[in-house]
Amino acid sequence: MKIIFKKGIIALVLVVFFSAACSQNTDDDLPPVIAESCLGEFALEPCELLVKSRLAQLASIDEQSIELEPPDIEPGEVITEYTQVYCIYKWSSDRTSTMSVMVGDTEVQTEISLSNTILVGNLKVITEEDLLEFNDETYSDYYDRNYAVNNEATQQDVRGIGDKAVAAVISQAGHSNWDKTSLSVLHKNVVFIVEADISDDNQADLDMAKKIAEEILARCD
Repeated sequence: MKIIFKKGIIALVLVVFFSAACSQNTDDDLPPVIAESCLGEFALEPCELLVKSRLAQLASIDEQSIELEPPDIEPGEVITEYTQVYCIYKWSSDRTSTMSVMVGDTEVQTEISLSNTILVGNLKVITEEDLLEFNDETYSDYYDRNYAVNNEATQQDVRGIGDKAVAAVISQAGHSNWDKTSLSVLHKNVVFIVEADISDDNQADLDMAKKIAEEILARCD
């Protein structure tokens, strides 16, 4: 018995075959979409992330009392991954700290005035080159490796801020009462830092850092 295939039948079979094969592909088979944060554009302009008027509202102070210190970078300066680019906001306080210094065998103590301070910036835009290829790292993995692990005993995870956030209380060496809370936040492929030193209460500093981080994240909504 002879089996005869007509060209039309062969073409139909091929169409059905490839259609079935394509229908089995799911979104999981497609390459992942690179999620880029809008915050990356502020890497060299961190003062644009938080306007003084909004900080005044958050801190319940007069906007005119806030002194702003922009990034200390020169036009045309070569920016590397080690360059610190941040914006500092300061206003006066009635807080003090005792600074202790050893002069020979004698400890000399001096009382100094403390300013209320907010630092915003040090943005890191994570690139594919930053990721460890042999580990198939994600942005979250990179954040864990570089920001979520340090030697601060005060470190804690902060839930509900960005994709991930970690805070730590950092004490100024030689001072009796000079602490700041540093909050690092991951948003897609960008990490940014908020540091707050507005009171003698570490929890109040953390609460303020979180409010400012939420303001920054809202720029990408």
